[in-house]
Amino acid sequence: MEWSPIMILVKANLGDLSEARYFEATDDKPRALYVGVVEQQRVQNEAGDWEDGDKVWYQARFKGADADWVRDTLQNGDPVLLWGNIRDSTREVDGKSFASKELFVDAVSVNPRLRKVSIDRSARQQQQSQQASQAATQAVDAEADQRARAAARATVVSRLHDVVGKRYIDGAVADQVVAAWDDPALPVPELGQATVSALRAGGANEAVVAYVSSVADEYAGGGHAMSWNEAAAAAIPAPPANDTWAMVNQARRDVAASASQTPGM
Repeated sequence: MEWSPIMILVKANLGDLSEARYFEATDDKPRALYVGVVEQQRVQNEAGDWEDGDKVWYQARFKGADADWVRDTLQNGDPVLLWGNIRDSTREVDGKSFASKELFVDAVSVNPRLRKVSIDRSARQQQQSQQASQAATQAVDAEADQRARAAARATVVSRLHDVVGKRYIDGAVADQVVAAWDDPALPVPELGQATVSALRAGGANEAVVAYVSSVADEYAGGGHAMSWNEAAAAAIPAPPANDTWAMVNQARRDVAASASQTPGM
């Protein structure tokens, strides 16, 4: 048996698929299809004109996905382009020698000059449509998040102006908080902690910390933006269980707070 070391292109027609042999894949070999194909060679006659020459039959081997495609898609006689290696082999049967040519196909296609070919682009178009839809959804979500972040930032800036005006913190501390909100690389869950850290580092009391940072909690979906009274109440430490006088004062403050929220008569 002699191998052709050069890959060649064979223009052939598919033989009888009913005589094809199909082998399922094994642990060490891909699935394969063996079927005859015939090449009509073209030769020049003495006058220099081209005419049909001898027909050459090959035992073509298709492997993997090509094997399934040939078996399930093509029909007897279909014109094909085959790219592969040829091996000449000889076998003895009843004392007689039979020569054959084997074509190990590396790539296969319908010959577009002899048969109309259509390309199914539906899967690609569907994929592109899905990708465009996902991109549009992500763009809408990003725009909505930008608007929500801008609204939360505006509330933070307003509250910072309020506490700076009341001299709870100075302008430099407020600038550090705003800088955190203006950092696009800072993810939403970390905005609240960055706000708290900047305020505490600047000496803000816990009421101011709660008043400003609760805006970040609301934006992140973990709470609501506290009013000043809520923030002040949250900042008062709970009295010890055995501190009766502290409990009495706390009760007085609760009553006073309830009374201040009652409409006047």
